[in-house]
Amino acid sequence: MRRLVGLAAAVTVLASATWFASAESPDSSRRFASGTSLETGARAQASSATFLFRGARSCAAAACHGDPDASRLPSEAWRRSFLTWVEDDPHSQSHRSLESPEGLAMMERLRILVGGRMHDRRGYANCVACHDPTPPPIQRRQSYFVGDGVGCEHCHGPADAWISRHYTAGWDRDSLAELGMTRTHELPVRAALCADCHVGGPGREVNHDMLAAGHPPLRFEFAAFLDRLPKHWDENRERIVHENFELQTWLAGQAASAEASLRLLEARAARAGVGDAAWPEFAEYDCVACHHDLTPNGWRPNRDSDRTPATLSWGTWHFPLFERLTAASDDPAASPVNALRDAMASSLLPDPAVVQEHAEAARMSHRRRKGWPALSQTSYRWCPANPIFPFSFRGLRHG
Repeated sequence: MRRLVGLAAAVTVLASATWFASAESPDSSRRFASGTSLETGARAQASSATFLFRGARSCAAAACHGDPDASRLPSEAWRRSFLTWVEDDPHSQSHRSLESPEGLAMMERLRILVGGRMHDRRGYANCVACHDPTPPPIQRRQSYFVGDGVGCEHCHGPADAWISRHYTAGWDRDSLAELGMTRTHELPVRAALCADCHVGGPGREVNHDMLAAGHPPLRFEFAAFLDRLPKHWDENRERIVHENFELQTWLAGQAASAEASLRLLEARAARAGVGDAAWPEFAEYDCVACHHDLTPNGWRPNRDSDRTPATLSWGTWHFPLFERLTAASDDPAASPVNALRDAMASSLLPDPAVVQEHAEAARMSHRRRKGWPALSQTSYRWCPANPIFPFSFRGLRHG
């Protein structure tokens, strides 16, 4: 009932915005990428033009994933996974952040809303891309309920083609993947799905304007987030399948976060190069490079003694393992990530074309680096003899 009241309130506030294609304000149109698509990054395993979304309620039957029996063993968690999502999973409530007083105030500060009326449709699309990622009408069945937040299919893939087969005898993950199901049992794929929003990407980003308006910074650590997520699957079985489970989730998260961050920086620089984005994007930098006390004897003035004055430190929250591998390489000076760092710190107004080039090179180097997981790899092996990168993927070792 509270959820329906919240939805009604949001509809009331935004009722005057049904003319969603209204003009954007000149200054706000450069904040966000256009062409927001549900099928970006790791989500693009299946063509959205081929597979349709049915909505989370297609999974809600008591004989399917809506079993009301709360005494189910962990091995049968899937039987009530829909109820776990509805009752305990914050993803089912993600849309309510936009309906809350804080969310509405934030959109007013960003001039996405002006006096409760829609003013910046690109900015609003950027918000709903993660908080309520609704596919366009051509990609969904009539059963799809708009306002479900991040529902089953946003992680598991559009279900129209596989929903009637995934419970039948003899099904296998490969055949279901061909029908649009996402391989969420593979940790790198799962981490990349999460990073799409929790790190961000083109059309779904948290930039410096949003931080100034009150949005929390995206400090994503996949292993920690996954550990706190209410489990609608058999985690005990997963720990048996994946030896050294915590290590593997941490590694998958490091790889996915680094790649998503580089992809986002590359896209931001590309937009800036054609005048479609504010530049520099201060959300890419270390926050305390600017936000610190201006005292002569404080901790901050001596923090980066090797940095040129009047330049900013590039934020590297998503790159600790990548940087360690770079430091252990034969020629750290030739590392694309170090070249990217130099480009970002070259001046207060780095050349976006140079940044884009180095971001792309760093991203491709990240994907090629021996020992980092490709999104399709799931077999891991613990290698304690290697002090730098003590695990491998399907026999590929770093060093």
